[in-house]
Amino acid sequence: MLDHSGWVDPTTDTQPIPVIRATVSKPEAPAEPYAAPGRTSRWAGRAPAGAAPPPQRPAVPEWESQALVPVPIRGVAAPARVPALALTFVLSLCGLTASVLAAEDPVASAAGAPVTVPGEAPDTTAQRLLPAKVRYVDRYRVRSTAHRVGVAPPADCADAVDKASAARLARAGCRRIHRATYVDASGALLMTVGIAEFTRHVPPVTGAPPKVRAVAFPRTVADRFTDRARIRTEAHVAGPHLVMVATGYADGRPAAGLPAALRENTDMVAAGSGVGQAILDRVNRCAAGDDPC
Repeated sequence: MLDHSGWVDPTTDTQPIPVIRATVSKPEAPAEPYAAPGRTSRWAGRAPAGAAPPPQRPAVPEWESQALVPVPIRGVAAPARVPALALTFVLSLCGLTASVLAAEDPVASAAGAPVTVPGEAPDTTAQRLLPAKVRYVDRYRVRSTAHRVGVAPPADCADAVDKASAARLARAGCRRIHRATYVDASGALLMTVGIAEFTRHVPPVTGAPPKVRAVAFPRTVADRFTDRARIRTEAHVAGPHLVMVATGYADGRPAAGLPAALRENTDMVAAGSGVGQAILDRVNRCAAGDDPC
């Protein structure tokens, strides 16, 4: 039962339970804004006596990562903080901006003479068919550029591919193979591309693709690219031309024991297939006279 004074339980008590009403205190008037020392404000001098100053703003915002905050070390002077825009302006005045842009190209020889194997005659055919720069589409559907690290001397088919592949190519009439090694736009992947010459029409590649041997060039980004570092091999055929690609990592890590995620890396697949197909298209254009190679 409910009356105007409170709840009543007719079985235990006939007296109403008093209602406790909460009282709300009247809000105090806001204090006058405090004027920080050394700042001019129209409220200066009007702060109430004994008012504590507001907390000072920290030197670094709270949302900023503490990893970016230099930790002072006793006896070591902290470096001066230079705004990024001012630093860029100074670098551009000093002519260093061009050097930074040039550093994006991981192969210094891409714009100059191609690197060749010391003591060997240069392969002029490979220099024509395997250009210094190859455009391809990466896994993000963005056009990227692979740079040629060096050109290998022309080799017999038996010396430029694995033994199992050499027998198959010999039966198809392979004459010689021209090879060059490329580095992708990121500088993390290497590709040795081989172009095989045949005396007759190349039959379609069935089964495992022929494996071109990797070519390393000393004192370059490809100095550790050996056959053990070949992660992925593929072949592209069109008419009398066969283009083989062997792709691996620039750090020379061997293929044995690599997890599947690294063996089937999508960047590696896109780079190897893209560069191989682009060079095959160029070879066909050169053979047809559509491209002045």
